[in-house]
Amino acid sequence: IDGNNNRWELDLSPDVEWRLKGDIGAAEATLDLGGLSVSELQFDVGAADARIGFSTQNKTTLNHFKISAGACDLKMTDIGNARFDRLEFDGGVGSFRLDFSGKFDYHADAKIEVGLGSVHIIIPSEVGVRLETSDNFLSSIKFSKRVLKKVHEDEDVFETDNFDTAKGQLILRLEIGMGSANIEFR
Repeated sequence: IDGNNNRWELDLSPDVEWRLKGDIGAAEATLDLGGLSVSELQFDVGAADARIGFSTQNKTTLNHFKISAGACDLKMTDIGNARFDRLEFDGGVGSFRLDFSGKFDYHADAKIEVGLGSVHIIIPSEVGVRLETSDNFLSSIKFSKRVLKKVHEDEDVFETDNFDTAKGQLILRLEIGMGSANIEFR
C-alpha cells in the first residue's frame, strides 16, 4: 500500500498457530502478540518507533524468535510470556529496551548483539541468569556485580545465585560493538 496516511489494525485468531515474518519500515508500530499461538516470529525493524510485546502468555512454544533492528527506537515488553526457546536479537544504531517480564518459568537462550546502539535489558529477579559476554574498550556493559557473580576468573561468564535452582532460567549471550548495555534486575 502506497501513500502517506496508512493505518492498519489487524486482529489475529488465537485458535490457529502463527508463523509471523515481516518488515517494519519508517513507521510507528505496536504489536501485541499476547494470547496467540506464535511458533515463529521474525521481524526486521527499520527507521521505526516500534513496540512488540506479549501482554499474556503465548499458547505454544516460540521456536524461532528473531528480531533485527536498525536505526530505530524499539521496546519489547513481557518477553517472558513469549515462551521462547531461543531469541536472536541484532541491533544496529538505535535505542532498544528488552523487558523479560511475564511468566518466565522455562529454560531459554538469548543472543543479543548491538553495534553502535544502546540496549537496556530488564530481567525479573526470580529468573536464574547466566551471562556470557566479553569486554572490549569500545563498549560499555553495566550490571550489578552483587547479582551477577563471576563463575571463573579467566572467563567472562557470570551467574545469579539462583541459576541452578530457579524455575525459569535464561542463558544470555551478549555482544556489544561500540555501543552500550545496561542489565537491570527487578
